[in-house]
Amino acid sequence: MPSEEAVPAEKHGPTVYSFFLFFSTGTLFCDTFEYMTFILIDAYLCNSCGTCIEICPEVFRLDEATGKAALVSTEPVITEAVYQAAAFCPEKCIEITET
Repeated sequence: MPSEEAVPAEKHGPTVYSFFLFFSTGTLFCDTFEYMTFILIDAYLCNSCGTCIEICPEVFRLDEATGKAALVSTEPVITEAVYQAAAFCPEKCIEITET
């Protein structure tokens, strides 16, 4: 029976995982694929408190038109500060997903 182990190869931006399958015969199978990480902001839930901007100003900003949280760029670098901003958001309107 093979054993399976996921090894993250990269921490920022697209996350690359390599799966290694070790078979009882001693053969090794390696397959690599990529996950894309997305930040979703629910503007309806956002109360414009600015917590995300204080924690991670390189990724989040207040939209001038709506006064709600928005992304600085369309392809932000996902850092630990982004995860902290999502965790400390009082309205929980920031979602980080991997596809």
